[in-house]
Amino acid sequence: TAPTGTAPEGTTGIDASYVDAVTPPVGTPVFDADAAAAGYSSACGGVVTAVLTGTSVSGDNCGWTVTYTFTVTDICGNELTDQTIMHSGSDQTAPTGTAPEGTTGIDACYVDAVTPPDGTPAFDPVAAAAGYTDNCGGAVTATLTNTEVTGDNCGWTVTYTFTVTDICGNELTGQTIEHSGSDQTAPTGTAPEGTTGINSCYVDAVTPPDGTPAFDAVVAAAGYTDNCGGAVTATLTNTEVTGNDCAWTVTYTFTVTDACGNALTGQTYSNSGSNQATPTGTAPEGTTGIDASYVDAVTPPVGTPVFDADAAAAGYSSACGGVVTAELTGTSVSGDDCAWTVTYIFKVSDACGNELTDQTIVHSGSDQTAPTGTAPEGTTGIDACYVDAVTLPAGTPAFDAEAAAAGYSDNCGGAVTAELTGTSVSGDNCAWIVTYTFTVTDACGNELTDQTIVHSGSDQTAPTGTVPEGTTGINACYVDAVTPPDGTPAFDAVVAAAGYTDNCGGAVTATLTNTEVTGNDCAWTVTYTFTVTDACGNALTGQTYSNSGSNQTTPTGTAPEGTTGIDASYVDAVTPPEGTPAFDAEAAAAGYSSACGGVVTAVLTGTSVSGDNCGWTVTYTFTVTDICGNELTGQTIEHSGSDQSAPSGTAPEGITGIDACYVDAVTPPVGTPVFDAEAAAAGYSSACSGVVTAILTGTSVSGDNCGWIVTYTFTVRDEYGKELTGQTIEHSGSNQSAPSGTAPEGTTGIDASYVDAVTPPEGTPAFDAEAAAAGYSSACGGMVTAVLTGTAVTGDNCGWTVTYTFTVTDICGNELTGQTIEHSGSDQTAPTGTAPEGTTGIDACYVDAVTPPVGTPAFDAEAAAAGYSSACGGTVTAELTSTSVSGDDCGWIVTYTFTVRDEYGKELTGQTIEHSGSNQTTP
Repeated sequence: TAPTGTAPEGTTGIDASYVDAVTPPVGTPVFDADAAAAGYSSACGGVVTAVLTGTSVSGDNCGWTVTYTFTVTDICGNELTDQTIMHSGSDQTAPTGTAPEGTTGIDACYVDAVTPPDGTPAFDPVAAAAGYTDNCGGAVTATLTNTEVTGDNCGWTVTYTFTVTDICGNELTGQTIEHSGSDQTAPTGTAPEGTTGINSCYVDAVTPPDGTPAFDAVVAAAGYTDNCGGAVTATLTNTEVTGNDCAWTVTYTFTVTDACGNALTGQTYSNSGSNQATPTGTAPEGTTGIDASYVDAVTPPVGTPVFDADAAAAGYSSACGGVVTAELTGTSVSGDDCAWTVTYIFKVSDACGNELTDQTIVHSGSDQTAPTGTAPEGTTGIDACYVDAVTLPAGTPAFDAEAAAAGYSDNCGGAVTAELTGTSVSGDNCAWIVTYTFTVTDACGNELTDQTIVHSGSDQTAPTGTVPEGTTGINACYVDAVTPPDGTPAFDAVVAAAGYTDNCGGAVTATLTNTEVTGNDCAWTVTYTFTVTDACGNALTGQTYSNSGSNQTTPTGTAPEGTTGIDASYVDAVTPPEGTPAFDAEAAAAGYSSACGGVVTAVLTGTSVSGDNCGWTVTYTFTVTDICGNELTGQTIEHSGSDQSAPSGTAPEGITGIDACYVDAVTPPVGTPVFDAEAAAAGYSSACSGVVTAILTGTSVSGDNCGWIVTYTFTVRDEYGKELTGQTIEHSGSNQSAPSGTAPEGTTGIDASYVDAVTPPEGTPAFDAEAAAAGYSSACGGMVTAVLTGTAVTGDNCGWTVTYTFTVTDICGNELTGQTIEHSGSDQTAPTGTAPEGTTGIDACYVDAVTPPVGTPAFDAEAAAAGYSSACGGTVTAELTSTSVSGDDCGWIVTYTFTVRDEYGKELTGQTIEHSGSNQTTP
């Protein structure tokens, strides 16, 4: 009898996609034979089994069924066929994906909260769904569920909300696409018309002329509109003024901006104008009183200034301050010789052509020139006696008017007449003059006054008499042949004339006519030659008298300066020290002169010496005599001196070998002794004895860190001020300190084999001089270098050390020796080799997973290690780490897992030996 029972319920509501008619969708339970058989039983109570006989899948993604068909069999082979288990499901997963990006930067105006602005893309379900997929691979669709518009003209967003649905009706809600934009269009319109014809002067390229309308933002914006209907504003961005006074333009450049900041740049409007004002001013004054004759109605008389355009324009100015010019437009002359007028008519124009016409300059004049000519000569040498101031001496000619006018003419050619205006008689018997004064007049009444005709005469008999006595014994120097010596009485005309009389009883006078000096300083004579004249000038010539004298004055002057500062020692009261100049009579006399300028001589009269070594004076006493024997006694010359030898001696030795760093050219290095004035002076003495002192005058430092010298320069001075300069003390030193620092760390853990005591194992870093020196510094801050001095290798394969010994040296050669860098390592390679072959074909029954079957060879550590060796060459050992048994009676394997280790503890793990067998015994 076949088994009976019921198949288990299948699973429903599985969320999975349909695949095909034979493949269960993902998540469908696999056929479970035990579970399938569990609901059945055998008629004999034995075990029943279920065997799958078929699998079918029907439906689609939106609803599918998997049917397992199976047969239930008992242990006797009885079968119950066509049993089924059904599992069902469908696609229950909403689509997944991403909404498309919206469009940004759309140029459009905001409308309202529900109306998308112009240019906003309409909702496109196909595009909206394109970014989504169904987990089962079916089509998806997008459905618009809401449209929202937010913002304003300057920034708005349109949000489309939509749902994505697959063919099974699974929905993905709340998906959105956002489009955004704003008003990005600048305002449009026309700039206003500017003002023209403004009467004003150009100022400069940035200043609008007076009267130019200022920029009006409201007016400027009035001609513009915003595409979205908002307000627009105008902002001035530049003002430019071009042209000049005669034509200028003010251009306002502005930007028109809407509420969203969209700007229309480069908008302009212009105002223009020019200087339209005529020049103003006053014509210059003409010249009056010109002395010239009238010519005719168009010819200006001689002397009339010609028209001067610059002078004519000088009194005028342009409204804008530019240059103005004057242009002659007419000339007229009116009047006659006795009064005439010249009128210049002109116009004044500015640079812009604005004219001021009918301006005039008037010059006037007349014939103002008196007649010219010469009065007739009068009669001279009339021999007659003076009578009085109004009576003409006998024989004087009477005044003749016609003859007087005959020598004169008028500049304008008219007749002239002469009229006597006065008669005078002046003088005396010795010289008298009769003067006729008259006036010459032309037809215009111009007079030439004070014309004169002079007639003259005099008395002519010389005086008679004797000369006076002269003076003798005058003390004065001879000068020359014509100059009387000082003290000589001057010529006295009264005394000289006293011995003379005039034949007419009048006074007589003496007049010096010559002075003659003869002789020399020691004896001279002055002779005055004179003429005696009466009141009428009649002269008696060749009269003489004499004065005489000589030089009676001693010489005067100053003795020459003696020599001072002579460097010599005092001898005694009469012996001049060595180097004292001997008395020089010529030099002694050189500062003296004779009252009369002759040669003077000096004669030494005494020599005295006073003082001591530190200060002495030699006095020469002498007399100065001129050539006339006049003497000046008691004159002296003094020479002075002293022992002026500077102190002598030796500067102290400086200190050498100072260990310090160079600083700079003026700063002594640390440890340099300061200048000791007392010690510096100790080795010196003065020639005149007394204390000497040392004064530091300079400190200089030369060299560098490796060798420097401090030089103290000083002056040694004694009590008398005598100095020995340029003395020096030198201290020297250098940087003598070895570098300091730390050697770099060596490398450890290098995996390499020991070679020998001098060869670094492979992989040991070579000595790097730069890296070795990097941790060191010089006491004075200079560069340091490292030099390898030795390499030693100690140890063996299991642990070795390479020691680099080096010296660090600074630029001055100071060495820090015995520095070391150590690198260390060992052979870190595990043993190598092959495990021995296990035994096969063992006839034994499987026991369990840990117990080797009977007859399986036990683990042999020595045999296991025999196939291995250490890289360092020592003994290796094998240690069992686990035993596993797999398989069953019909075929089993025993696996021994072991580790191979060398003497240095390096291990090779996971080595195995496998023994195998089976139950080979027949029942």
